[in-house]
Amino acid sequence: AGDTGHREQGTGVDGEGRQPIAAYFPQSPNRSILVTSRSHDAALKLVEKKDIIAVHPMAAAHALLLFEKKLGPLD
Repeated sequence: AGDTGHREQGTGVDGEGRQPIAAYFPQSPNRSILVTSRSHDAALKLVEKKDIIAVHPMAAAHALLLFEKKLGPLD
């Protein structure tokens, strides 16, 4: 199939007979999969370094404003 945006994982089986999580991702040249992780190392096991977009934590004040904008003010 086409480029799925993830690394090839060799045989797809680890030493204990388990497949890597990427083996369970749907394969389609017309779709994208958003992977989120708190671990940079875990992300690198699923995608190329060039495809990682770091998102830093939001300040508490900004988070509260966003929360209230989407869900209404806290009572």
